[in-house]
Amino acid sequence: MPAECAAGFVVGFLARYFIPDSQGAGGDTLLGIVGGGTAAFVYKLFGHRLNVDQFDAVSIAVAALGALALVIVSRAAAGRRTIAP
Repeated sequence: MPAECAAGFVVGFLARYFIPDSQGAGGDTLLGIVGGGTAAFVYKLFGHRLNVDQFDAVSIAVAALGALALVIVSRAAAGRRTIAP
């Protein structure tokens, strides 16, 4: 699970630079960690379990996709921020 959360952290950090309307470094990385952890949990909930000493690249990829999805959905739900004159 720590590897999946680390993947979410990286995705959240990079999303700040590639997706417009950033929520700030802290918000993006937090969303990335939560999305990565949640996606990995759901992936493992459906029976994809390995021993502790085995590396699961698919789980990390699922965590990265989950983190990216959560960041994009949160940006879409927030809408555009404008400054009123």
